[in-house]
Amino acid sequence: MSILEDIYTNHYEANVRLKSPESMELRRELYALWEQMENVMGHEAVDTMLDKEAELHALEQEASFRAGFRLGAGLMAELL
Repeated sequence: MSILEDIYTNHYEANVRLKSPESMELRRELYALWEQMENVMGHEAVDTMLDKEAELHALEQEASFRAGFRLGAGLMAELL
């Protein structure tokens, strides 16, 4: 299947989880902080915060995708 077919049929999903040593260390530190926060604030409060963070992240990722797509389309248009 081509990437265009994948996009058209809604089967394309970019997975860009970083696996560098630096990103993995930051992720471990972040998880430790979330555990500390959960001990102080409780599971429900932390769960709500994570849900809101995920919503915000999704909006930011969509905006980044749109900006990148426009850039790519603009570059392609200049070739014509």
